[in-house]
Amino acid sequence: MNIVLLVWLLLLLIGGAVFLLYLKKQEKANDDESVKKKKEDTVNDFINVKDIQESILYLQNGVAAFVKVQPINPELMSIDEKKGITKRLSAEFSGIDFSFKLICVYAPTDASEQFNYYQNLMDQTNNPIRQEILCREINELAKKIDNAEIPKRNFYLMVLEAYGRDALDEVQKRAKGLVARLAGGGISSEVIGQK
Repeated sequence: MNIVLLVWLLLLLIGGAVFLLYLKKQEKANDDESVKKKKEDTVNDFINVKDIQESILYLQNGVAAFVKVQPINPELMSIDEKKGITKRLSAEFSGIDFSFKLICVYAPTDASEQFNYYQNLMDQTNNPIRQEILCREINELAKKIDNAEIPKRNFYLMVLEAYGRDALDEVQKRAKGLVARLAGGGISSEVIGQK
């Protein structure tokens, strides 16, 4: 009887080992399939953008238009000018019944216009003191650009409309309305892609 029990135990042990090997192979096959699926995904699967046509961004959940806002420097304004702009913008934007996003993007600065302006001033003057001052300004500007101390900030307003009837017309109308409201507040802007 001991031999029969020993044979049964040995068969159970071999059967268990075979079953564990089978499970391991199944696990590995599932892992290989998920790796293949991950490799087949593209960037478009991870971002919300479906297409871009002219000035409209087509997203998975709607359409979007962008308004580029020209920045103003409040440090160059008097207190009365700041209050005036604040009051005008508050009045202009108080009637808006839709949401929009403000996006600020830092970009490298192109100082070629400023360099050319300083160079033209240097060429036009015979005053050695003025030439020296302009030369210092050009050198200071070059140092700031080399050290990346002059970031340019670009401001955009994003208007989003969910897909539906007249969504494209609605988002364009809202973007143009934002441009008009900003102009009423004394700030220039434009709908991106439209002249």
